[in-house]
Amino acid sequence: MFGEIFGEGFFLPVLRGEMPGRAMRGSADIGDSSPPSGRLAELDSCFRDHALDSPEFNRAATSMIVQSCINGARSADFHPQLPLDPETMARDGAACVAAGAAELHVHARGLDGRESLAPAAMDRTILALRRACPGTLIGVSTGAWIENDDECTLAAITGWTELPDYASVNLSEKAAPEVMQSLRQRGIGIEAGLASVADAERLVSLDHGSQVLRILIEISEQELDEALEACDGIAVVLDRAGLRRAILLHGADATVWPFVRRAAERNWSTRVGLEDGRQLPDGTTASGNAALTAAAVAIFRAGR
Repeated sequence: MFGEIFGEGFFLPVLRGEMPGRAMRGSADIGDSSPPSGRLAELDSCFRDHALDSPEFNRAATSMIVQSCINGARSADFHPQLPLDPETMARDGAACVAAGAAELHVHARGLDGRESLAPAAMDRTILALRRACPGTLIGVSTGAWIENDDECTLAAITGWTELPDYASVNLSEKAAPEVMQSLRQRGIGIEAGLASVADAERLVSLDHGSQVLRILIEISEQELDEALEACDGIAVVLDRAGLRRAILLHGADATVWPFVRRAAERNWSTRVGLEDGRQLPDGTTASGNAALTAAAVAIFRAGR
C-alpha cells in the first residue's frame, strides 16, 4: 500500500497515487463544510486503520527527510541570497532539491515584499515552484502574524487555487483548530507546529488532532539545555497520548545544528534553511539555502 519517494538516500512514505495539494493532482474545489475527501481522506484512513505496530505504520512514522525552509519571515538584509519573489524562490527551491531536499517550505510574499496568504501571492508562488520543482512536495505557513486577522487567514485559504501539498499550523495560535479544519476541507495536509508542552497537550485534545500529516517540533529557546528539555517534554505528551505521526524536529539560529543531529539520532525528519538560520555547522555563513541543505543531508547520511 505504501510507496516511497527516494532522493539522496532518504525517503518519504506516500500512498501510491495522489498527494495532497497539486503536486500530483488538479486543484481542489473551493472548501465547504463537507468532510475531507480524496487523497487526504485516504491518507487519514491509512494511518487510522493500520495497527500502531504494523510494518506500514512504523515505516511511515520513522521515515527521515530533509526539508528546506527557504525564507520564512526574514527580511532582505538577513542574507544576500534570501529569496523573496516567486522567481527567485523557484530557482532557490530547485537548487535545494538538487542538494538533497525532499520537500520545500516557503512563505509567499506580496508585490510589496511582505509575507502574504492572499490568493494572488500564494498562487504565483506555488505555480512557480511547481514549474521549477515538479513532483516535489511544497508546504507553506499559516502563521497568524502574516495576515494579522483570523478571518482574513481563513478567507485566504478558501481562495487559493494553486494548492500547496501541506501547510503548517501553530498550535499556540487561537484559531489553530479553525485553520486546520479549513485546510482539511481544501484537501491540504497539515503540519501541526508544536513549540511547547502546552501546544502538544492542545493537539492531543482536539478531535481531529490525530489526523495531521506530520508533527513539527519547533523550539525557539536558544539555550540548548532548555530547548532539549522542551523537545523531550513534547515527545512525552505525544507518546502518552498514543499520537504517532511522522515527526520533523528543527531549531532556530543557535539550535539549528544540534537539533539536526538530534533528529538524525531519533530517526526523525528535520529542516534547515534561511528561515531558521544562516550558519553552517562550522559557524561560517552559508552561501545560501542549498549549502545549508547539503550540510544537513551530510549529517543524516553520516548517521545511517
